[in-house]
Amino acid sequence: FDISVDVSATAKCEAAASLFINDELYQAMNVYFAAPNQTANVTFPGIQLQKGNHTVKLLVETQMDSELANNSVSRIVSAIGKPRVLILEDSQNASYYLRNALENQDFAVETRTKSAALPLHILLDYDCVILFQLSKTSLNTAQEIQLEKYVREYGGSVFFITGTDEANVAALHNTLTEQ
Repeated sequence: FDISVDVSATAKCEAAASLFINDELYQAMNVYFAAPNQTANVTFPGIQLQKGNHTVKLLVETQMDSELANNSVSRIVSAIGKPRVLILEDSQNASYYLRNALENQDFAVETRTKSAALPLHILLDYDCVILFQLSKTSLNTAQEIQLEKYVREYGGSVFFITGTDEANVAALHNTLTEQ
C-alpha cells in the first residue's frame, strides 16, 4: 500500500520527510516548498508490512522550523495480509483447480489431507476452511469438534464442496460436520 500525506510550510524551504515503521526509519525524502504557505504531497509507495499491528510515524524537519511539536503524525496500522484459506481433501491434489483459482485471486492457500490433525490454534490461522469432496468418514470426531469451535466460538467460515457425488451430500446430513 502507499502512504500519502499533504504537508504545508509557512515559508519557502526544503524539508526532510522521514517515515518510521515500528520506530525504525523506513524511508526518507526531501520536500521542496517553492513559496510561502505552499502544500506538498509526500507519498511513500509500495509499503509492505507483515500481518499484525504497526506504528507508522511521519516526521517532517527543516532547519528553519521553530515549532517542532507540529512536525509529526503517528497512527496504528493493522495489516491483515492476504486472505488465508485451508483446503481439506481426501487425496493429495484433489483440489488442484480450486487451489489455482484461489491463488490467482491473491489468496494464500494451503491444502491438507483428511488425516492431518486440526488443532484449534492451527484453524485460527485461516480466514476460511474448505472441506473439498470429503466423505462422511473423512473427519474424526475430534476434528469435527475443532471445526465446530472454529465456527461457533471464533467466527470462522467453513465451506463444503461435495462435488457431483450425491452420496457425499446425503452422508453429511445430520452430522456434527454439517452442523
